[in-house]
Amino acid sequence: MITVYEPWAKNVRHIDFNRAFLRTVSISYPERMIHYYGCSSQIDLLKNSSFKSIKFTPLVIVDYSKTNKILALWNEFKNLKQIAKHDSDLIFITNAWPHTIFFSRFLLRRKKVIFILHGQIESLIQKPNYRKIEAYYPIVFKLNLNQANFYYLVLGQNIYQNLCYRIPYLKKQLIWIDHPYIIKPVKENPKSKSTTYKLGTIGLGTAAKGTRQLLEVEKFIRETKIDNIELSHIGIVEFDFPNDSLIQYSNTKTYLSEVEYDNKVLGLDYILFFYPSNSYQLSASGALLEAIASQKRIIAIRNNYFEYIFNKIGDIGYLVNNLTEMFDIIKKIAANQDKEDDPQQINNLKSGITYFSPSYVASQLKNALSNKIILNKRI
Repeated sequence: MITVYEPWAKNVRHIDFNRAFLRTVSISYPERMIHYYGCSSQIDLLKNSSFKSIKFTPLVIVDYSKTNKILALWNEFKNLKQIAKHDSDLIFITNAWPHTIFFSRFLLRRKKVIFILHGQIESLIQKPNYRKIEAYYPIVFKLNLNQANFYYLVLGQNIYQNLCYRIPYLKKQLIWIDHPYIIKPVKENPKSKSTTYKLGTIGLGTAAKGTRQLLEVEKFIRETKIDNIELSHIGIVEFDFPNDSLIQYSNTKTYLSEVEYDNKVLGLDYILFFYPSNSYQLSASGALLEAIASQKRIIAIRNNYFEYIFNKIGDIGYLVNNLTEMFDIIKKIAANQDKEDDPQQINNLKSGITYFSPSYVASQLKNALSNKIILNKRI
């Protein structure tokens, strides 16, 4: 039996990763039953994904932004205690926060556990803010140094290398695979010179991700009188754009359905990324993989993870050093002057997404577990 526990995500949050990771584990170990624990609203979505040999058990998953912190910690303790009661040869915890790792030290100490680390470990490259739970990762890592059955999984070889550099003592417990992503059917969308180009940001829009920079793009477009570029944000944005902005977005603060979200992303011609250049050193970008899966070229501020993906699959758009360079690219697009770049970039998108397919990542997962002798017997 393999257990997969999602302690954080509700509804469509992280649904693409959780769905793809379940499929990756299923492909890696087809003879094994998988027991998934998580929020009932997300389980309903996962059940529609044609999974076989997976048992789903709903648990209470609280909203950490709205729940009393003590109650949230107590709820996580109860969930882990319930999981500990069941026999399992291997447990994957798909979004491991410091308190989850800490409680596991006592409740899952006799189990083999792999904690998957996502964006919250970016806190390791920032000044510690001990009012936030992310600041306590170094403490729980050190507490578990002698826990030989605990491992940490990151989503990219560059992230593995960066984390080994920052926390050398973690190397023996650290493994990596690429972020799995399920390929989606994409219809060809040929362009003509008279076409209006649709550019936008996707996913959760926040100040930390630089989403407000979309306003700077709008300002540039107005000042240069470009009339064939439309701007939008697809997904929730944590702030409101000015009333006079022409940026299209939903201000309802509720998640779009998967179908509506995917269709809107497919309607874009280019996807913009304004993440700070010093970000994404320790985490993967699901939004970037969404762009690749949707075969959408990108225009992005250069950072370590985006460079890793470009080196892995080839040129899939433009990496720029600043907004001025981004404006130059947008001006070029508006004038329909980037046509020569299209074929190679589109081919790279089509072939590149296969490197993140569950079947490809499954081989990475099996190799990673074998190399660490995590699975030295049939599970």
